[in-house]
Amino acid sequence: MIVVWLLILVASVLANRLGGGTYQDDFSLPGTSVQIGADLLDAHSGAEVRGVSSHIVLKAAAGGLAVHRRSIDATETALTGIPHVLSVAGPFAAPSARSADGSTGYFTIRLDAFPGRYGASYITRFEEAVRPLRADGITVEYGSPLGELARAKAPARLSEFIGLLAAVVVLLIGFGSVAAAGLPLLTSVIAVAVGLSVLGLLAGVFTLSSESPTLATMMGLGAGLDYALLLTTRYRRLLHDTDDTDVAAGETVASSGRAVLVAAAAVGVALGGLCVSGVGFIATGP
Repeated sequence: MIVVWLLILVASVLANRLGGGTYQDDFSLPGTSVQIGADLLDAHSGAEVRGVSSHIVLKAAAGGLAVHRRSIDATETALTGIPHVLSVAGPFAAPSARSADGSTGYFTIRLDAFPGRYGASYITRFEEAVRPLRADGITVEYGSPLGELARAKAPARLSEFIGLLAAVVVLLIGFGSVAAAGLPLLTSVIAVAVGLSVLGLLAGVFTLSSESPTLATMMGLGAGLDYALLLTTRYRRLLHDTDDTDVAAGETVASSGRAVLVAAAAVGVALGGLCVSGVGFIATGP
């Protein structure tokens, strides 16, 4: 069985590497009043209302923004030329876009979709556009959703690694045995790796959110550890009643194993229901 699961792991990882898709964020909620209103605005309004709004905040160290009018106008022109930008309103477009002392203001950017859909590298286009402002001594900060792209990323899989370390400590305390503690961890990690590979393959057919791998890892490790712990505990308890390991394993699968299947099926049905209902940040159809 160990060899079989290792072969499944290798095959799924290779398949994902060769034919896996990419994750894309789609926050549409078809059929809801909010989405219907947004669709009506997109269909009948100008570029100043349609799409997704974001801000770029400017702060002049001295003299106010008016002193830097030339670099601000140049930046506005550059922002307008960025792909997927519908409109740009600078800090001088309206008095409300500037503070009372004139030292702080903001650009209002309207994009045709959430910028996360265009990948993490999309923010570099805005960085190039605001470079003259920073060179002119102006502090530049991004508001959401552009701020989400500009935010420094946490080390990949750091949270999962910390979770695994915590699980090791808890399992060692609970079982008092490295072998008994390591078995639930090993099966959970293999299952999560296979699941993530299959998820990558599904991303080539369906539109899956960029948060899908994190959600899958969180649920996979949590549920996998819990269920593996349930099975291992049940098996060890049955060994106290019989010395026959085959009998103990069979009774474990027949009792606790069925409970695991029912619980896992319930989770799968719940997530499938969210997908079928059209909640865009879970998944959308092919």
